[in-house]
Amino acid sequence: MAVTAKKKPATKKVKQAKTTKKTVAKKALVKTKVSSASTNKNVVLDRIRKFNIFAAISSAAFAVLSVVFMTRETVVANLPYAAKDEFASTDATVFGAAYKTLCELEVRYLLAFIFGLSAIFSLLLATKLRSRYNAQLAKSVSFLRWIFTAISFGLILALTAKLTQVDNAVTLKTISALVLATVILWIISEQQNRGTKGKMAHFYLSLLTLFLAIAPVAVSLIASGMYGMEWFGWHVYLLVLAVVAGLGFMAYSQYKIAKSGISAKEYLELEGRNLSVEYLVKFSVFIILLGAFLK
Repeated sequence: MAVTAKKKPATKKVKQAKTTKKTVAKKALVKTKVSSASTNKNVVLDRIRKFNIFAAISSAAFAVLSVVFMTRETVVANLPYAAKDEFASTDATVFGAAYKTLCELEVRYLLAFIFGLSAIFSLLLATKLRSRYNAQLAKSVSFLRWIFTAISFGLILALTAKLTQVDNAVTLKTISALVLATVILWIISEQQNRGTKGKMAHFYLSLLTLFLAIAPVAVSLIASGMYGMEWFGWHVYLLVLAVVAGLGFMAYSQYKIAKSGISAKEYLELEGRNLSVEYLVKFSVFIILLGAFLK
């Protein structure tokens, strides 16, 4: 009598096949998401690079147009010191305040210098320093761009202060130094809040340095309005508004990073907005001063 072999059920093989298909599908989905995220990141980085090239060309054009079309309006930086008062009605030696002129520069050349530096900075970020800049953006700390911003805005705020009759050279240098200190504190805050949130100490300290940087300009404007010593031209008030608004936006962005944290994707988007705001402020400075000192 022949014995018929029994066939084993194929249920186990079917389950294994289904499991294998699901695993492959999941891996493909993860791979697709990673590829999509990488593509989006590269698109944003390329957009930032193109914007920096545009900013470099525009800033160079602003520098040339400032020299060509603006008048020879000059500003003076003075250094205060104590000198003997020759007209004092006493035999005792009396010292009084005196001023020594350190330099007298035309506004158009100062603007050309600021915009020239801005053009170089933007071009470096788009070319020679691009790989380092992108690596920093990947870590959510834009060290290079912040330092370049500090130099540009420090000079712009010092020029703004000079146009509000802040003549002391030491005060003007201090304003630029305080802007640099503010930005360095923002960089430290970004580093501390990378991957976390809620570390506010350096941000609050940056508010103090930013306030001290803006204070001489604010005091000059308030004093001239309250005591009627001098009303400045329309361009001075618009210039102060544009610069302070730009710095205020950057400070608010840093507040959000310190308070709530930020992802790598969100940081790239914020970097794009910061670049746009910085460019808009520089464009406003150019238009305002060109309109005020047009030949």
